[in-house]
Amino acid sequence: MAAIPDSTKTSLRQRLSARALDRWTAITRIDLRSRAPYAYVDAVLTDGQTLQLCRLKYAGYANHDDYQNSYLPTG
Repeated sequence: MAAIPDSTKTSLRQRLSARALDRWTAITRIDLRSRAPYAYVDAVLTDGQTLQLCRLKYAGYANHDDYQNSYLPTG
């Protein structure tokens, strides 16, 4: 699988940072790491603690409307 383009990583970091800083005052910054098609998102809190938030998979550029709903294991 292809690696995430730099422009997508930059956009993702900016969007996540803006949302996190707007909604959660305990977060000082969002760190983003990537490996192949995956982006790993971490939040750094005001006390210096790092929380691993999620892993996102890059599936390529989507410019069409064929998204599917995502369901949690609990329904």
